Amino acid sequence: MMLKRIRFLPKAKSGHHCALNEIDKFAFGEEASENFIKLINEKPWLYTVMEREIEPENWVAAGYNVVLPVNNFAKSALMNGDMSENEITDKYILSVDEAAAIYIGALAVDKDSNIYESNRLAGVTMGQVIKLDKSIFGIVVSNAGERMVKEMCLKEKSFNNTYFKGLDNYYPKLFVK
Repeated sequence: MMLKRIRFLPKAKSGHHCALNEIDKFAFGEEASENFIKLINEKPWLYTVMEREIEPENWVAAGYNVVLPVNNFAKSALMNGDMSENEITDKYILSVDEAAAIYIGALAVDKDSNIYESNRLAGVTMGQVIKLDKSIFGIVVSNAGERMVKEMCLKEKSFNNTYFKGLDNYYPKLFVK
């Protein structure tokens, strides 16, 4: 199997909107929420985009992560299952230095991604947050997501889910570091 070249961009570009929406439909079974689209436009630095080269110098979005430095209210509400991701607005997002925690809001790859690419995305995401002196957490909604957060050495914690729905009979789980 020939591996395609991939690269990571430190923020989303305006041209990524459609591709990220398609990735969401594949990875999560639905399009990105209006709120997350607003965040892409207003705070593109929250997104790291993995691109795959399909022809020489022709790159397409193949995956992404969303890393959100959140305040204490959002941290508690998300970890207790009292808030959905759709309720995260910029009033809950702070600078990394001011944040109470780092919430990994998404790790998602497209339908053409392979294990190498999803592991690279997990590795890049962990590299973004590992040295921060903050608690790190994410709510996983699929078997693939669980494999990626375990790759990042996050551990499962009890979770009283009210808002998150799992994919393919997967029950959402909270993972923390």
